Amino acid sequence: MRREIESALAELLTKRAPDGFVEIDELGDVCSRANAAPDEVDALIGELESRGVAIRAPEGGGGEERLRVVLQTARALRSELGRTPTAPEIAARSGLDVARVRQALALARVMSR
Repeated sequence: MRREIESALAELLTKRAPDGFVEIDELGDVCSRANAAPDEVDALIGELESRGVAIRAPEGGGGEERLRVVLQTARALRSELGRTPTAPEIAARSGLDVARVRQALALARVMSR
């Protein structure tokens, strides 16, 4: 795990709520600052969950629509590039900012559990 991702993990563990949750916006913020790739976001969420921390996302707010856009864009880019696209590549193609892309990727990870 890169040093920046380890720092992000430490920050999230410090910020977690007494009920064991981390807000998805906090996750998106630290991932954005760490320039986390999708697989690093996945690893970070896995590490949080292994420590008993869950990710909480607010209802509504367009998260589902952003998730749809991000996943469609990521699939198209994967097909074109022959590899997993980075969050900045997805952001550039989708018109979303990188933080929103990372939040959507985190939401996808949480929903797949």
